[in-house]
Amino acid sequence: MAASVSNQTASNFRHHKTFNVIMKVCFLVLYFVPFIYIVFFARRRQHIENRFVNLVPVRNFYSYYHDATHDTFYNFYSNLLGNVILFLPLPFILFLIVKVKKTSTVILLGFLLSFMIELLQSIFVIGVSDIDDILLNTFGTSIGAVICKSYMRLKSRRMYI
Repeated sequence: MAASVSNQTASNFRHHKTFNVIMKVCFLVLYFVPFIYIVFFARRRQHIENRFVNLVPVRNFYSYYHDATHDTFYNFYSNLLGNVILFLPLPFILFLIVKVKKTSTVILLGFLLSFMIELLQSIFVIGVSDIDDILLNTFGTSIGAVICKSYMRLKSRRMYI
């Protein structure tokens, strides 16, 4: 009787572990497929007439905000929020799935991913390579890291209550 309970427990553990792996893979696919599409293939990327590299921080923000028309105002806020929101889930992936321990490592990885994206956009002439995007993406990663760490602290406290 004890052997069958032990076998059943081991079987349940394997099924639980398999389910967790499948859920992690699904989450990664659900995040990175749209991420790659938005960054490299979205239609808004294909209709940019003036392709350039901006290495001066905040210059585009100032020009969008200072010369505010309806279109530039929309571009200002969609660029600002879009770049931040796009990188908010990244720390959850790095902390909870990849098991990175240090917040500084997560932020560095967010910065490096953003840098690689901007470099690839420059090499393949897709969109505009902009230092502001790197800053906003890194800021989004930082906010996501704070939220994720807070979530993990809250979750660990509830386990002990």
